[in-house]
Formats: sequence, structure tokens, C-alpha cells
Amino acid sequence: MKKRICFFSVGFAFNRLVRLKFYEEIFPKDMDIFLFTTNKYLGKEKQSYQHRWTGLKRTKIISVDYNLPSLSFVLRKFCKQNKIDRIFNLGFHTAWPVLFFSTVFSKRDYCLNVLTDIFKQYYLVETKKEKFKEILTLMFLWPGVFFAKKVFFTDRLNTLRAPIFFFSRKNKINWLAAPVNTSLFYINNKKQARNKLGLKFDKKIVIFVGRINYLKCSDILRKLINENKDIYFIVVGRLIDKRLLDIKSENFKHIETLSSEQLVDYYNASDLSFCLNRGGGGLGLTSEEALACGVPIIVSKEFKLKKSASLFQVSVDFKEVNNVVRYFFKLSQKERLNLSKCARKYAEEDYSDNVWGEKYINAYLE
Repeated sequence: MKKRICFFSVGFAFNRLVRLKFYEEIFPKDMDIFLFTTNKYLGKEKQSYQHRWTGLKRTKIISVDYNLPSLSFVLRKFCKQNKIDRIFNLGFHTAWPVLFFSTVFSKRDYCLNVLTDIFKQYYLVETKKEKFKEILTLMFLWPGVFFAKKVFFTDRLNTLRAPIFFFSRKNKINWLAAPVNTSLFYINNKKQARNKLGLKFDKKIVIFVGRINYLKCSDILRKLINENKDIYFIVVGRLIDKRLLDIKSENFKHIETLSSEQLVDYYNASDLSFCLNRGGGGLGLTSEEALACGVPIIVSKEFKLKKSASLFQVSVDFKEVNNVVRYFFKLSQKERLNLSKCARKYAEEDYSDNVWGEKYINAYLE
């Protein structure tokens, strides 16, 4: 079992911090965890949504000057000096060349995390330019997978397709869902949550958390807000689709960033979570957080998830989504309470830290 591992990330991302906290919890206490990162976004923290790696207790953080041509060699030297056994990308899979040149002709190896639906992305994007870019990215990934010791996908369907596309052994490809901390995200009193946030108890509330862009179905979300004036929409995340700013109605609120602790209150204050996604990567972390807080979700049926009454699995189609929203708010309070219990049970049994912890240990460290 590996004793000294290093994660590589060019910069900060909130979901990467969440993953590191999860690793700190589950990995054996006698092993060392390192984070090797860069100052690429120094002075541009606000526009690049950069924050500090706060709350980490075990991880030793090393930040170096961002110089792409020499980055692999700096990382390689660091790994040699600190006797690192294995390196992982913490963020996007296009970082594989840095990992490769940091490990080639050495005893250490690297593993690759793929957190998006790489096989569908090219025909889900909005423009031809984006389509061409995604095809190139997929081709670019081929040698990265070939040389990796193991490859981890958060999308179960990608795990099934990957061995065929990459001519790879099946035991090299692993499905590891992004787990949720069900101790942090939990069901709380809705009335108290709304009082705390200054929201009326009789409001119908739909929440969205994540990057607000076309792949996250921002166009459908925008239509929902415009067509349902009696429903209050709370939209949390980085606003990439600026067309959402055209909404002038009072049934919509945009919040740029919230901490995990703040999100717990907002989830508990909500009735339904809009989690529709054109892209893949498996069930998203924010979807799992909503479920853990007892909030049913609207999600794409293309994910082919295990069925639950708390998951409204639909086509990426405004009419179908709108019908689900209207149907949900016609349900009685007792029916909604039952859905809330189903949501919590689904998160605990299928996506909790407790369920996935041992699987991550075996996959990452053996």
C-alpha cells in the first residue's frame, strides 16, 4: 500500500478542496498527503474564483511559480526529494503530461482522475468551436490513459466504455463516484432554515448550485424562472451564461458563492433542486448534497441512475422539466415529506463517504 502520495492542481477549485478533505478523513493516519499547486492565478483570485485551501489538517501544501515548460521537472524533483510513491491529478484530466513527465523512468507512478463525460461532451456543447476542442481533448487523453497506472471515472457509463476506446484492461479502469459528506449535509428544520435566511415559509423554492452555463442547462433554467412567477429560484454559483442577468422578475436570486455550511441552510430551505446537466461525469456533488439534505432533484435520464422516487429523471427538454416542476408543487406536504426521506436514504446508501471510503482506499493506494 502506498505511503506517500501527492495531488497536483494548477489552482484552487472548491470541489477539489472537498475531495482533499475526504481523502484526509479516509486515508490511513500513518501515510503522508501532499498537494503540489502553483501561483498561476496570483492577483487574479476574484475573477478566477480562487480561494485558499482552508480547513485541511493533514495535507502538506507546496505552491510554486507557474511556469508550464518547467513545471513537470519541478514536480519531479519535489517527488524525488520527498520520496513520493504516486501522483494524482486533483483537477482536469488534461494535466496528465505534467504527471507523466514527473514519473517516467522512476519508481513512482501516476493515476488519472476523469471527472467529466469525455465520450459525450463533444456533441453536447453549444458551438462548433467547442465541439472541435472537445474532440481534440479526447484524442489528447489517449496516451495519458495508456501510461497511467490506473484511471478513475466518476461516470459509471464512461467506465464501461473506456476499456474499449482506450484498448485498456478492465481492471485498470475504475468507477469512483464523487461521495458526499452526509454528516455535514443533513436534513434540518425547514421553517428554521427559512427564518434564518429571511425566506417566507409558504414560498415554493427551487435551488440550483453549480456553474451557470449551457452544459448545466442554464437555458432551461432561465425559461423555468420566466414561466413560473409563483416559484422562487435560488441560483448559487459562477455566472458564465450572462443571459441569466436579463431576468428582471423578483422570483429569482443569484448568489455567487456559499460555504458548505451555508449551503446546508439553503438546501434545507428549498423544496426541489434543479440538477439537470447536458454533460456527464456521474451524479454531481451538488446533486448529492441536495439529496443528503432531503431535497428531491431533477436530473438527466441519460445518467441511467438507480431509480428512486426522489430523483425525477427527465430528458433535457424544457416542457418535460416544467411539467415535473408543476407536478411536484401539486403534491401534498405528506407526499413531499416521503420524497425527502427517500432522498436522504438514497444519498446515504449510494453516495455517502461511508459507502465509498474503502473503495477509494483500495483504488488509490494499492
